[in-house]
Order: sequence, then structure tokens, then C-alpha cells
Amino acid sequence: MNQENHLAATGYLLEYQQEKYVEFSCSSVFISPTVALTAAHCIRNKNNLCITTIANQKEILFEEPFMASQIISSALEDERCRKVKPVSVHSRYLKEYKKFDKNDMALLELEDKTRPVENFVPVSIQPHKKGERIQLAGYGYQNFFGHKKSIGFNYISEVKSSGKITIYSRYNGGGMILDIKDNAAGTRGDSGAPIFNEKGTAVIGLIKSGSLINPFLNRKQGHMTFGEDFSAETNLEFLKQINAQGYDVRFEN
Repeated sequence: MNQENHLAATGYLLEYQQEKYVEFSCSSVFISPTVALTAAHCIRNKNNLCITTIANQKEILFEEPFMASQIISSALEDERCRKVKPVSVHSRYLKEYKKFDKNDMALLELEDKTRPVENFVPVSIQPHKKGERIQLAGYGYQNFFGHKKSIGFNYISEVKSSGKITIYSRYNGGGMILDIKDNAAGTRGDSGAPIFNEKGTAVIGLIKSGSLINPFLNRKQGHMTFGEDFSAETNLEFLKQINAQGYDVRFEN
């Protein structure tokens, strides 16, 4: 499995001076042809929410006035960023500031189901064993920082989980290494990104909220907790709730 094929970036279709652009804010992962999971705090509003699964998009640009990504008009016309609607937010999700790192997950559904997404990954609810290697994947918003043109999809992290968690990260193939202990972390834009099992055959959870390191400014930006494991009781309850609503969530055997 190539994990990058199953990632998605979520954002908002916006317009400025009659120019359309997409402000990406988070990562997500498709778990069925029409359903994706992301972090609940990523849903700032329910309007103009869109999602894209195109890997290595050279059309993604950094636009300084917005500190965001931009997709050129042709990319919008061929629906590379497709509109989605929030369907369910975890019932135990806490919306209070600094408390939203618990049960921070939400379900997104494609508004137009006539062209189902082919790249989706099954969900595993097997408990993660201490010391077992896992993989993180996400868009990494900071890939865009300081670059007028940037491929914003070259962030794969490998994690050794053994009490303390160390993450080794690549940014645009630049070989940057982050050695982060105690609280695992990513960069802004990785919220809602999938946590894969050791073999990369299934998603076992989601990265939680916040950001820790801005590699281009070399300073701390905030706090990020590691993630939600789907095998946890409340999150398993959430997945069962999704399945009960009739969504075709794929579970790994």
C-alpha cells in the first residue's frame, strides 16, 4: 500500500478579488469511496468545505496574503477539490478551547457521489502494541511556508512507539529531521491525518489537534497531542455509529 494515495487534504473554497482559491487547513483519510475521517476541530464552518486526494500537486501554490494554499482554476474545474459535508462529529468531542484533543474526529461525506473516490483504506480496530512501529502521514501545512511553489504532499513520518515517541520527518525531500520526545507531533495541517499500522495496510487512528514545530521559523508554535487510537472504547463506538448510519466503512479483517 502506498499511504500517500489514501491521504486527503481538507480546506475551504474561497474567493478573493474574483479569484477562486482553496485554503487548506487539515489532513484526512478516506475509509470508503465516499466517506473520509478528519479532526473535528478542522470544521470551522460547514460552508464551502472541500477535499482533495491528488498527490504531489504541483498546482498547489503558497499565497502570502492568505498564508494558505491555492489551486489554479483548471484544478477547480476538473473537480480535484470536491465539496464535502460534515455528517457526524464524535458525540463526546469537547469543543472548549484546549480541551478539544479528546475524541477529536469527524466524518465527511462527498456531496456528489457520482464519481466515487477509488483510493480508500480500511480501518483497523486492533489494539496498538507498545513498542510496535507505526507510520504517520499528512499534508503538513508548513511545507508551503516560505515557498512560492511547493509540492505540499511529501510528508511521511515514521514513529517508534515505546513509551516516548520519536518522529522522523521529511519535508519536500529536504531531509529535515525532527527528533521529538514525550509528546509526539507534526506540523500545522496534519490534524486529522491518519496513523497507519506497522505494515501500512490499515489506518488505526487519527492525529489530534494543534501544532508543535514550525521548521522554517525554528520555533515552537503550540502543543500537539499524538492521536486517537480507534481501538479505544469511545472511538470504536464512533466507528460503529458511522456503520449503523449506513456508510460503507471498510474494516480490516
